[in-house]
Amino acid sequence: MADKDIYTSSIRAIWPIFTGGRILAAEDIATAQRDEAAYLMQMEQQAKFEDLAKVYFATVLAEQVVQTRFEVEDGLKEHLSHAKKMEEQGQIARVERLQAEVSYDQAKTERMKAQRDLEIAQAALKALVKTDKAPTPSSELFTQDKAPAMMPFLDKTLATYPGLKVLEAKRKQADGLIDLEKGKYYPQVFLYGNYNLYEGDSLTAELAPDWAVGVGVSIPLVDNGGRSDKVKAAHSTALQVNYLRAQAEQDLSLLVEKTWREAGQAIEQYQGLSSSIQLAQENLRLREKAFAQGSQPL
Repeated sequence: MADKDIYTSSIRAIWPIFTGGRILAAEDIATAQRDEAAYLMQMEQQAKFEDLAKVYFATVLAEQVVQTRFEVEDGLKEHLSHAKKMEEQGQIARVERLQAEVSYDQAKTERMKAQRDLEIAQAALKALVKTDKAPTPSSELFTQDKAPAMMPFLDKTLATYPGLKVLEAKRKQADGLIDLEKGKYYPQVFLYGNYNLYEGDSLTAELAPDWAVGVGVSIPLVDNGGRSDKVKAAHSTALQVNYLRAQAEQDLSLLVEKTWREAGQAIEQYQGLSSSIQLAQENLRLREKAFAQGSQPL
């Protein structure tokens, strides 16, 4: 009896109807990964906004420093003029006039340094907003009478900070991984169908049906993939993420409180300058009066 090759061609379709929750777990993991990417983008946007705010108000501050340095320079220039007149009249020694001249020269140096600092700040702001011409800030520096309540800031930070959302998404991924690994312990149930497109001329082909449908069950009796170790590893990952989130919440709470207290301290220091300003204004009035009297001819 001679051997004869038998050729067949068929289409087979398999539709899983129960996989132990592995499909749903995979979908949950994919959703959590998408959410993680969105929160990471929010963190990047927040970091860019913080950089913009720092550079923007640094530019505003630099502009005010330049204006202040011009005022100081003008004041010391007038002071030098008075000193020269008083030296000519013999009311002050030459060394006092030289001290006034040195102060004036230092004021000019500080003013030029402030202008260079302003140019650097403007260049940084220009690069950050990606514009061809130098941007002109429209907002001014501002202060408040007192720091707002801390708890609303703390609650909002813990509720909306994207970094915590990233950890939450990672925890969901870890939970999905646990479900995925546990699903490997369950049997798989699936529907299948088969249709023969071509059969060779043989007795076997004539006896076999042209099509078949049914329900199949797959139960792995032996698994060398380390299912139990993977489940333990997934649980360990979930615990680690929970710990990281708790630590992050604690660190954020401390950071918010630290920033809030520093803001309150800065407001107190700013308000405490009012007496110094009054003293400086009074000294200026007395010195202008003294210079005016001393510059009169004898």
